Amino acid sequence: MTNYIEYKKRLGYSIAFAEIDEELTKIGQRFIADGKTGTERNKILRILDARKLSDTELRFLIERQAKGTKPSQDEFAQLERARFESFFRREVFADLIELEERVDLANKVRMFELLSTGRVDGSVRETEAIAPTPMSRALFLGQAFKAAGIYSESGFLGDTHITDDDLNGFRGFMEANRAFYEAQFGRSPRKDLATSPMRQLTDLLEWCRLRTEKVATKTVEGRKKYHYRLDAQRLSGLKKLQRIRKAVPTDWPAIDGFEN
Repeated sequence: MTNYIEYKKRLGYSIAFAEIDEELTKIGQRFIADGKTGTERNKILRILDARKLSDTELRFLIERQAKGTKPSQDEFAQLERARFESFFRREVFADLIELEERVDLANKVRMFELLSTGRVDGSVRETEAIAPTPMSRALFLGQAFKAAGIYSESGFLGDTHITDDDLNGFRGFMEANRAFYEAQFGRSPRKDLATSPMRQLTDLLEWCRLRTEKVATKTVEGRKKYHYRLDAQRLSGLKKLQRIRKAVPTDWPAIDGFEN
């Protein structure tokens, strides 16, 4: 901005600085928020109103797009509808579109399914320098969840109760593999990892759309200890979706793979 101002001065412009009007700033922010909301609402409506494609039409548009032909606005909405319905194996609806746009739901479901197979294996230390991929991230998450005691080769352990005191191994794993975590996820471990490892665990669980829930509070030597487990409703919902996706075939098989 400073260089731009100096450039304008050299061209003979007079520069005047106006006081910031807080009220106008708030009004502008509201307009921006309303505009963003309106754009998102219009996108949802376009997808819901889009005509369902036949199998032949879907393959034609996918192949044409792969060859570099940009779809029209109507075709793009049709493809988006097909993308939702092919992945989630059901009729699209507004809340599903909004959730996908907000939290990248499909990729988190893919990560949950990848971890649930039990085929994630390898050593974080041996692959420290590799570029981020779904498998390398799953490798880290699987080992982190094992260190936390909520995951094994058979999948997620929904009945296991844990407290912050039970997460010493998890804390040690995060500290020992900081470089790998930063390379894979583009962020550093939480600053409160030493005192509140449960918060770091919560951050990692969000990568596969899981979370914890508080199940008990016990007082030990005058100190409250909160007991957590994987949120039963969230875990059950993901497992149900996994079963549906496995049982119901899709006309767009590539949609089941990870998207960047």
